[in-house]
Amino acid sequence: MKVLLSAFSCHPGRGSEPGIGWGVSQTVAKEHEVWVLTDAANRDGIEKAMKGLSNPRLRFVYIGHSFLRSVVQKANTLGIPLGSYLYYLLWQYAAFQAARRLHQSIRFDLVHHVTFGNSWMLTFMGYLGVPFIWSAGLREQTPWQFMRVMSWRGTANEAVRNLIIASLGRITLQFVGRRAALIISASAPEYWPNDLPVVRLPLGGLETEEIKSLVAVPLRSNARPFRVASIGRLLGCKGFGLGLQAFARLREEIPDAEYWIIGDGPERNYLERLASQLGCRDAVRFIGWVPRKELPQYLSEIDVMLHPSLYEQFGYAVLEAMVAGRPVVCLDVGGPALLVRDGCGMRIPMQNPEQVVTDLYEALLHYALEPSARFTAGMNARVCAQCEWSWDAVGARLLCLYNQVVG
Repeated sequence: MKVLLSAFSCHPGRGSEPGIGWGVSQTVAKEHEVWVLTDAANRDGIEKAMKGLSNPRLRFVYIGHSFLRSVVQKANTLGIPLGSYLYYLLWQYAAFQAARRLHQSIRFDLVHHVTFGNSWMLTFMGYLGVPFIWSAGLREQTPWQFMRVMSWRGTANEAVRNLIIASLGRITLQFVGRRAALIISASAPEYWPNDLPVVRLPLGGLETEEIKSLVAVPLRSNARPFRVASIGRLLGCKGFGLGLQAFARLREEIPDAEYWIIGDGPERNYLERLASQLGCRDAVRFIGWVPRKELPQYLSEIDVMLHPSLYEQFGYAVLEAMVAGRPVVCLDVGGPALLVRDGCGMRIPMQNPEQVVTDLYEALLHYALEPSARFTAGMNARVCAQCEWSWDAVGARLLCLYNQVVG
């Protein structure tokens, strides 16, 4: 087939959205002719990576305006984040115009909007006149009671996101969702209207070399101290406040336990104050941002991955910990709920903050007191991640969906 991918965010060697754009483009091009529309800011990284690859079926089309991007970056430094959304919307329009011109000569069989995976921002690819697949991110809103465990800034951000999903999200469903032959989402079906063609699939995976480096991470067996880690941007939605409360209770039972928080972001000051208020600041290590290639070293020194994110499209930190043989304790939402199968860790239902903190604490205590259970869950997690979440495995599922849509 001749496939057009819209991947605003696409860059090799990175997780999250850039890694998804890159991974999908690579795996689809193994079987089909692929044209990728992406932001011009990704050009250097893509062209550097493509020098070591030989795939004439994969072509990139760079779209963007350097002056407008510089204006957006300036607006962000001044605390005006809406500039990024405006740039993205203008980029989508320019990408659609480029897609129409390409379609006149190439005649695509399928178009797939890959990144950003977002259920409330517009894409115009459904109006190209060919079967359209929409990677639509998440539909969950943040429950209001969980905003008590984040800073005022985090609360404001989540409140705005809730309002946007409730308002713009409905408009996007009409203008984008109704045009889709298939919608790919990590949200459960109950978050979507019943008449939309939704498939629950967290889109993401790891390359073979990434898996090899993580499988090589040694296990800790019965090493002391018992060490928990969370990885990600320090945002209110990541739920690190819940993690700190659960760890504070754990430390009452396991006095030498440690909690490593790897990442940086606007919630850091709030989280440091919270750790002090909970009396566990001396056992919490705020490591800050680290390059992705250094994560295996940190994973080698922990026992359990704690991922209390309130919503998540995929969860690269979760997947990498699983391949490294670490059990994962996460909330039963979004992508992590599908990554962490039974026996690979524990999924905590999300009813209210008090219940979540208690369940997180009990899960961590179980793994601290039962090394054999920790080892078994870690091995199960490694096998599951290798078999089901390599890009080869994810690509096979995606290509099957492509064939269904075109057929």
